[in-house]
Amino acid sequence: MSKKFFILLANGLVYKFTIRFGVYFIAILPFILTVTYLENLSSVFMKVALLAVSIIAAPFIIIMTTGLLVFVHPKQPAGSVEIFSKNYFTWLRRNLLYEIITSSTFLNNTLNRIDPVKSLYYKLAGSTNPYLMIIAPNVMLLDPDRLVFGKETFIGINSMISGHIIKGNRLIVRNVTLGDYVKIGSGCVISCGVTIGDNTKIDFGVTVGTACRIGKNVTIFAETKIDDGVTIEDGAVIGKFCKIGKKAAIPKDAYVRSFEIVEPRQLYESQPLNLSNRPPVI
Repeated sequence: MSKKFFILLANGLVYKFTIRFGVYFIAILPFILTVTYLENLSSVFMKVALLAVSIIAAPFIIIMTTGLLVFVHPKQPAGSVEIFSKNYFTWLRRNLLYEIITSSTFLNNTLNRIDPVKSLYYKLAGSTNPYLMIIAPNVMLLDPDRLVFGKETFIGINSMISGHIIKGNRLIVRNVTLGDYVKIGSGCVISCGVTIGDNTKIDFGVTVGTACRIGKNVTIFAETKIDDGVTIEDGAVIGKFCKIGKKAAIPKDAYVRSFEIVEPRQLYESQPLNLSNRPPVI
């Protein structure tokens, strides 16, 4: 088993560095051609301008080349598969392509902060409706082919959304669906299989586990931890520093007070909203 693992690891590393070398070589090719062509130019201004353009273009070439490679690469079906299975390696090779961008803070921020580049790359990568989303610096969007965006989605600085998780010896791949006007604060982690309804607001430092369903007009305050399989109905308000246990259910318009713990699989008893001590809306 160990020998097989190291053989697979070696093959993965070879694939990873071969692909990266190829993409980076394509990116610097305009610079190489420009340097070769400069001997025929007498204008110093043109020499400097061509060199500057070839250098500035390199990161955009890397992003677009990666997007095209992802576009033609087979997509692993949603669901659960065993580690080292055929579908697992389909996902892994595609994920190594995404890492060309996400492993570089500069490339990742260049992608997410320039709207035309962002829209085109995420469309090539397989995201749904990537046109009207606002992404702050240092946001990590893993498995963008699993992301479905509504209108005017906002994702705050240092947040991460992932379309996959590895549990034990299985890889789980599921879509993450964000409704219209969803606001996700800084430092949040959204796992695979999560659905968030329209006009929901999530404060900073919130963690949402796998396969959670969060309804419309929900407000979740800072540093709350939501375990796997939780259901939060429309209009609910979750206070700060709460812990919502696995497969718990929060009914419509409920108010979970700050620092409260909801036990796993519990159907939470709705508390009446007291406007005098309700947290301010985000």
